[in-house]
Amino acid sequence: MGYSSCIFIISGPSGVGKNTLISKIINDPEINIVRNISTTTRAKRENEIDGVDYYFTTQHEFQKKIENHQLLEWTIYSKNYYGTTQESIEHVLGLAKNIILEIEVDGARQVIDSYGDKYPLRTIFLMPPSLTVLKQRLIERNLNQSEDIERRLEIAKNEIEHSHFYNHVIIMDDLEKEFYNLKAYILNEIKNINH
Repeated sequence: MGYSSCIFIISGPSGVGKNTLISKIINDPEINIVRNISTTTRAKRENEIDGVDYYFTTQHEFQKKIENHQLLEWTIYSKNYYGTTQESIEHVLGLAKNIILEIEVDGARQVIDSYGDKYPLRTIFLMPPSLTVLKQRLIERNLNQSEDIERRLEIAKNEIEHSHFYNHVIIMDDLEKEFYNLKAYILNEIKNINH
């Protein structure tokens, strides 16, 4: 099946500002784009809504999805499972909408390796200005214990090492500037796919 829309894979370390930037993008009326809702085994945060922010599930149910080949990609991040169902992606693309997948580096590689020829894909990496700034953002979130912050920083170092595999890298220093950078990139890529 040919698609006239595109999958935009957005990755970046925890605390870099992915959710904030993606929310601004999907709420922009100029862009025909929706956010994929990932499935996760991590605990739901106080302000999150099941089926809106994530589909929250048990590890047992997630394992069933893996065994039944229902996931486009999946990974373990900070001891929790995260994944994207094939059905949700194909449904959105079938409606001629563009979609954002907010996934980790390993998941992005899975999608590119397995589906890069099937779907139009573009990859974007959101880079922190520095690890010091990233650590401060994680502390300000006040959601993580010290050892969890250090583990997330180690993961971030690994993710940053793989940023050169992405089509587009944005340094997350100024949210408004980065929003317009990402918006211009997405609109240009959508235009290129449709011509």
